[in-house]
Amino acid sequence: MKECIRSKFPKNSEVTRTKISEQCKIPWQTVDNHYADLIGQNLGDGTKLIVGKVVHDAVIRDPPEDKEVVIEVEIPEDRPPNNDWEVFAIGAIAGGVIATSIALIALAFRKPALACSLVPLQSADSWVRVCPAYGALGSDLNDQSAPIHFSPISS
Repeated sequence: MKECIRSKFPKNSEVTRTKISEQCKIPWQTVDNHYADLIGQNLGDGTKLIVGKVVHDAVIRDPPEDKEVVIEVEIPEDRPPNNDWEVFAIGAIAGGVIATSIALIALAFRKPALACSLVPLQSADSWVRVCPAYGALGSDLNDQSAPIHFSPISS
């Protein structure tokens, strides 16, 4: 971080947590964790960061006179960048994982449905409706004790 501050911030420039994070491509929280340790410390080239006042030109609404005015204002907070899109993306991914999990669990515990199908007969122009019983598997269509029921359909 010291190397980046030396190379990216010229002498007498304002150095804030947010500016370090943006200029040096370092996460804001990491900069915040080490920022206090950098104040007053040698940056490696004989320079250091010190606390001072920064004066900005600004437009003031309704000053008492028409000449240039100096006013005291509160120091702006140095805040981390807004990461609403990251929060949205994490929420969307978590929601997708939860929805997929629910769907897979429901699929695993579903009851078999009664599925009937029409089977053509070899020797005739008619069809036979075949319906297996719930939860049973038929092994032979000619087995009278099999859990499959036949009902002829006439055309």
